[in-house]
Amino acid sequence: MNFIEIKSPRELEEAFVILKELVPELNKDSFLESLNHELLKNHKLFGFKSSGKIVSLAAVWLLMTGTLDKIMWIYAFVVTKSMRDKGFGKKLLVELEKYAMREEFTELRVHAHREWAIDFWEDKAEFDRFSHVLRKKIT
Repeated sequence: MNFIEIKSPRELEEAFVILKELVPELNKDSFLESLNHELLKNHKLFGFKSSGKIVSLAAVWLLMTGTLDKIMWIYAFVVTKSMRDKGFGKKLLVELEKYAMREEFTELRVHAHREWAIDFWEDKAEFDRFSHVLRKKIT
C-alpha cells in the first residue's frame, strides 16, 4: 500500500473511474483535457494504492491567502465502492496531512454538502465546522 501523486496517463485513467463514482456526470475526455488548463496549475490529485491499484483519491487545491496562510483545500475525496469501510479513506487523509505538514501548509479545508460526508469529516476525520459557503451562479 502506498500514497502517490497521480500524474501518469495510466494513473489518471484509473483516477477518472474512481472520481466518476463521486461525480457520475463527469466526462472522461473533458476531465483529461481539463488537467492541462492553466487554472488547474495549483491543483493536484493524490491517491492511495493497494495491490497495485488506486483505491482512493483526493483532488486538492493548494492556495495561499492574502494573509499568507497556506491552505490545502480538498474538493473531492472518494474511496472506490469495493474498498470502502476498510480504512483507505483514513489512510489517505493521514498521508495528505503529512504532505501538508512537509510543505508547510497551515490547514486543511474541505467543502462538503452531503450530510453523511459532513458526518465523516467531523466525526472520523476530526475537522471543525467553521463557516458557510455561499454561491451565486453566473448566467
